[in-house]
Amino acid sequence: TYSVKAEDKNGCIVEASYEWKTFETPAFLVDAPAVCIGEDATIKVTGFQTYKWDHLDLSNTNSGEVTLKNLQQDTPIKVIGYSENKCISEKEFTVRVKEIPVITVEGEEIRCFDSEPFSLTAHGADTYVWNNSVESHTFTAVSDRNHTVTVVGTVEGCKSEPITINLTTLPKPTIEAIQPTVTI
Repeated sequence: TYSVKAEDKNGCIVEASYEWKTFETPAFLVDAPAVCIGEDATIKVTGFQTYKWDHLDLSNTNSGEVTLKNLQQDTPIKVIGYSENKCISEKEFTVRVKEIPVITVEGEEIRCFDSEPFSLTAHGADTYVWNNSVESHTFTAVSDRNHTVTVVGTVEGCKSEPITINLTTLPKPTIEAIQPTVTI
């Protein structure tokens, strides 16, 4: 509390006091998870009563939860928080956008009926899932018929486009014996 005492030239005295209140600025808590290219990012901030977002897609909201649609690259965000006690604070952060992996598959797609099994190896991601639910970077199959195999690779939760491989098994050749004709 501050007090002021003033006296004018006529000896009149005036006193006034003023109570000065200080408020602690709330802490900003930000939840801005990384997303894959093309995904939406839901951002949550807490600690203040209302918010002003300094981003074109978010300028019309004062909510603490917003969604950015179809992100294609890392996106810097600035938000200003207003507390009920008129405290103001700002926070800057970046929503990280992760690349979609591009995978390749190597191996023979055609084999003879009695040769070694099909063996395919995927590259370009951390983990792979083949259509038979096998989680491995390699796929091995023995088959006497043609079939299709699909693989998807994943890096940091981002899935690649599926690659489909048509595996062809060549039929067993037939041998026909022809009896020679002999004339005497």
